[in-house]
Amino acid sequence: MKSFPGTSTVQTKSLFIHTVLVLVLAWFSAAPGKAQQNLPPELISYPQLILYNGKVLTADDRFTIAEAVAIRDDKFLAVGTTDRILKMAGPRTRQVDLKRKSVVPGFIDTHQHLPNFVTRGYYMERKDVQWDGEISPAGQTLILESPEHLLHNIKKIIEVTPPGKLVVLYGSSDTVSAATSDLRRSQLDAVSPNHPVAIMAASGSADAANTLELMKFPKNFSGYPQDDDVAVSGRVAEMILLDVLWNIPQEELITKFKEKMLEYSANSGLTTIASRIYPNELSALRELWAKGELTVRFRLNANTFVPPGENPEMAYKRMGNITDFGDDWVRISGMGGGATDSSGQSGGAWTSFRRLRDDFGSIYPGLKVPYGSYGTRGLEDRWAGKENVVQMVRYGWSIANTHTVGDRGTTVYLDTYEEALKDPVFRNSNQRLTLDHLLMVRPEDIPRFKRLGVYPSIAPWFLFMPPNTDILVHLYGEERVDTMMPVKSYILAGIKPGAEADVDGRPYRDPLWTIEKLVTRKDEKGRVWNAKEKVTREEALWMYTNWSAYQRGDEKTLGIIEPGRLADLVVLDGDYMTVPEDDISDLPLVMTIVGGKIAYEKPGLF
Repeated sequence: MKSFPGTSTVQTKSLFIHTVLVLVLAWFSAAPGKAQQNLPPELISYPQLILYNGKVLTADDRFTIAEAVAIRDDKFLAVGTTDRILKMAGPRTRQVDLKRKSVVPGFIDTHQHLPNFVTRGYYMERKDVQWDGEISPAGQTLILESPEHLLHNIKKIIEVTPPGKLVVLYGSSDTVSAATSDLRRSQLDAVSPNHPVAIMAASGSADAANTLELMKFPKNFSGYPQDDDVAVSGRVAEMILLDVLWNIPQEELITKFKEKMLEYSANSGLTTIASRIYPNELSALRELWAKGELTVRFRLNANTFVPPGENPEMAYKRMGNITDFGDDWVRISGMGGGATDSSGQSGGAWTSFRRLRDDFGSIYPGLKVPYGSYGTRGLEDRWAGKENVVQMVRYGWSIANTHTVGDRGTTVYLDTYEEALKDPVFRNSNQRLTLDHLLMVRPEDIPRFKRLGVYPSIAPWFLFMPPNTDILVHLYGEERVDTMMPVKSYILAGIKPGAEADVDGRPYRDPLWTIEKLVTRKDEKGRVWNAKEKVTREEALWMYTNWSAYQRGDEKTLGIIEPGRLADLVVLDGDYMTVPEDDISDLPLVMTIVGGKIAYEKPGLF
């Protein structure tokens, strides 16, 4: 190469290369389309979907509001203005004009029982039986009015069931124990001489059984009913539960899973749920996961992986900690910590104060509360599940899907966490401790949540789902009810609570119903309870997205609409931020996206 005057050959080559690079960059800037056309197609990856001209509530910590979002593969590619995002469209990008509709992150439920609802649905959602009586608003369980009412419905199932086949009836949590407390096994046997019968509670536990069902198990099992008793507990109740679970054909269970996931996408916008799961349900879920057919993400607790009756410390030494094992679709999020008590509306909340009444008044006439005056336990702090939780925490497990409703139950659970944290055996750098439901809590216990690093998960249905409010007023009095569920107090204490449904009946399962109750604090009669505990719309949305993601260990991948996170979102046909508070639950859900794929879209809208 000929050198320019006053330069060396090396300098001339460098100048030539620099000039060529400048010209190439100028050409790319002037004609980006031409440049891309000359690139191999493997290097070009446009977004598959762009949503624009909307109100994108990102739910980040600043509650940033954008106009558009681009999705590529299973993640958010970009979030911003309509003009900027539309420039990213490729020849096959689907572009959806939102026409000012709201976009929010996919809803994350910190305590939900989809697998349990699949099982209950198999037994209770049937075309061949017309139930006498009402199905609970919580979903799929019969409100039992008396022992005679229970027997009448058992007969209806037997009429359409071949002899020898298991008969199962699920009763609502408010009424099942009360209805079976005066029932004799001989009465149940008389209507079911050729069928084993199991009576189940909404929680999934076995409550009662007839003789043919009990004959499947040794009489020396703990909890085996004596004489003419019908109620079961302990080891025999656990075995009846397994019998009920494995009685469902796998193909039907898988079909039910698909139907329930579609319901969650179409009606509720739920994209991730935290749940316990039983062995047969896990087997069905595994098949859907292996085939890539899941449309809801599962965060599972592993409490059913430990055989009943194990010595807690030996069990966790042998098992090892598998918290956070899994992938973005199915992951172990910890151990289920169990329950300190029952529900408030059943009179079973473990409280520090005496319940006012032992009957359900005009709501369930004739039924009596089957618990003591302080709920499931007395004034003592004895809780059978304490040692189990202590060992879980000591061995580094995250704790998910707990159950505490009464204020004394909450105090005892916090005491348990405090004891366990003093003597850890194995440290988990990502350990999360939660308490769920939390209808009642002592004001002095709220700072303990912050100090111990315990995250509350709130279930408004315990207070606001009819007829719960009236039952609670009858059992505990208006003054006491007006102190319940102090959500804002957690936030003011620097705590980020999550939100949960826990039930399957609509609208009570739907996040928008829960959000409305958190914002308005109104029951079905328009009465406002504990008004100072109202939260803002922003806080309520965080509770079902950003903050819930943190509770389940997904704070880096879910809960916020921002580039790099998994593309889970919900489109609402209206403005979440300006619709009247009382109408939040009426906002139509028109699209649900999970992992960049449309799980539900209202036909013909876009």
